[in-house]
Amino acid sequence: AKLEPQVPGVTATVAAPPADGARAQAEDVVKFCAGKDPCNVVIVIGQKIYPFDNLRYESYLAVLNQHANVKIVATGEGNYDPDKSLTVMQDILQANKDVHVVLSNADQHLVGVEIALTNAGYNVPDLYLSGGGAASIAIDAIREGRWDVTLAHFPVTMGKIALETAVKKLKGEEVASFTDMDKVGPLPALINKAVLD
Repeated sequence: AKLEPQVPGVTATVAAPPADGARAQAEDVVKFCAGKDPCNVVIVIGQKIYPFDNLRYESYLAVLNQHANVKIVATGEGNYDPDKSLTVMQDILQANKDVHVVLSNADQHLVGVEIALTNAGYNVPDLYLSGGGAASIAIDAIREGRWDVTLAHFPVTMGKIALETAVKKLKGEEVASFTDMDKVGPLPALINKAVLD
């Protein structure tokens, strides 16, 4: 997944590269896991069959598999649905009693995951929960110390830059062929409590 236009005639791409964001999430997990051996990680992805989800999943694995102390104990598909994610996490917890991290590409997944963890007796703030989307529910959970981080995509800013780029192009002005939102967003792409504070 490249931001550079792949099709002739495309004015500009304004997006966050999914592989880069996923790698940043996984690298943050590695930091949390430092000194824990094993550090048991559950990945909850939308659907591995979706190309962008598969790219994120493979990016997670590429980082996490480099660290011997990090053990991926299960992968579930939450399908961007809190109820499905709750069921998936309940199933995962039946087979895995000692989970330290849940890494996900979507905040919707963590809504269900958190319920399953709480019901299984975990103190959720002790764990590391990483989601994606910077939904208001995630921002609240991070501020409260229940979740740790969410990967933001800044859709309003993305749309603003895309419109400004199209207008400049129509006026005959020079425009960049792509804009990486992870680099020009209003906040760092990985939003944790320190960023919110």
